[in-house]
Amino acid sequence: MIFPITPMKMADYARSKNLLGPKVIKAGAMYWCQVRPCLFRPLVPFQEYQSAAIASPPLALLGGIQYAVPPEDESNSFLNYLMFENATTYTVDTLDHNRKRQVRLASKHFVIRVVTDPGEFKAKAYLAYMSFYERTGYSYGSGRRNPLFFSQWTDALFRIPGVLILGGYRNGELVGVSLTLFVESTVIYQMFFCDTESVRQNLADLMLHSVRESSAACPNANQVFAAMYTNAKGLNDFYQLRGAVIVKKRAMLRLNPISRLALRFFLPNRYSKLLDSFPRSLEARDTPTSLTER
Repeated sequence: MIFPITPMKMADYARSKNLLGPKVIKAGAMYWCQVRPCLFRPLVPFQEYQSAAIASPPLALLGGIQYAVPPEDESNSFLNYLMFENATTYTVDTLDHNRKRQVRLASKHFVIRVVTDPGEFKAKAYLAYMSFYERTGYSYGSGRRNPLFFSQWTDALFRIPGVLILGGYRNGELVGVSLTLFVESTVIYQMFFCDTESVRQNLADLMLHSVRESSAACPNANQVFAAMYTNAKGLNDFYQLRGAVIVKKRAMLRLNPISRLALRFFLPNRYSKLLDSFPRSLEARDTPTSLTER
């Protein structure tokens, strides 16, 4: 089934990001996400920015900023992303045999449809989120374990225009949720969680397929952003097995001199990951896509 994905204004995307994480700060005309204490990256992390046009958030003076740069600009690091390119060409037949089989099996157990009722989301999505949290221990946004906080978060989420909230239903019960956003020419697969039984029944495959199929029907959607490439091997593998490519972009990392020294001497592994989080033993494309190129 194809679901309409509505383009979002950047200000609304910033509002949604503040709800979904990480914290967003505006400096001049730019929106920045605080990815670590006092370390910021642009709200649209795969967008390229000329260094001369950068306006840094004040808190970055204590830590730093990192942003992708165009080919003509100086760089000192890399940023890496998992991206489904050529979004309009996607069909289930582009998947390999095993992935097609998982989508087919999941479709026997689940129906995907838009969630429109905040009350249903508060009651049922909360149970799915708690199952997800107990299974993974995922710490970001763990305040949502509090039912009151989850309820307030839900109300704020449903007030943001353009957020596509899809639910996975088994026997009529909401057991999994995805949140999808559409910014400029990129569909952003922002969040997915489900209960443990639904993991075994491949709901993640069916949900991703539904989002990609819907993205293919959007004439202005050129790509689907899955996630930053991180050390979460399971997540990286999940997206790559389903067709995501690793996009490696030249970036500029500007750090407070004291912060740089502290990282180099006391947290050298974290400092190395800031310079290039991509394993050198693997190969990535060096001609990245971006919003400005499309």
